[in-house]
Amino acid sequence: MRDIPGKPTVLLLDATRNSGGWESELTDRCFKAMRRRQVRLSGDGPWRPTRAEDLEGVLSAADDFNCLFLLAHGRGDGTPPSSDGRSYWGRLLLHPELSEKLLALCVFQPHDASLSQEVLQPGAWGRIALAPTAEITARDAIIFFVKFFYELDLHSRSSITSAMAQFAYFKAGRLVKNKVALRR
Repeated sequence: MRDIPGKPTVLLLDATRNSGGWESELTDRCFKAMRRRQVRLSGDGPWRPTRAEDLEGVLSAADDFNCLFLLAHGRGDGTPPSSDGRSYWGRLLLHPELSEKLLALCVFQPHDASLSQEVLQPGAWGRIALAPTAEITARDAIIFFVKFFYELDLHSRSSITSAMAQFAYFKAGRLVKNKVALRR
């Protein structure tokens, strides 16, 4: 497996549309926590597309990233299509030129097991991918993903290797047991 070139630079996409009233605060906290830990971030804050179709504009405006951290909701009775992780996944599949990046998908309330399975399937979009395997709380999400990107940044010199992603995953996984899986 080839490495992902460059030191980790994270594009944080908040596709939740703040539909529960707490998600914008969560993504702001994630962004600030990563910035405090000196993880390289794309932009001055989380990117917040209003719908999946807006993803192309965000991706072209933020061309300096090699890690995509997408927070969204799973399909449920009250989930609007504009905050549904599956809609954004469908748009990412239209961009094979970006599939050489690391994808960290955090879909919660409700957990979308079939979407996680698609993301984690060998050969799927993203050279390296993470996705929840069970319902993940806001607290779990911030603890796990901030720790993962911190460890990845700390130990990746000029590229992101599969082994380094595995190491960062192991370190973060000790904080949130059996709720997120890694495909490398």
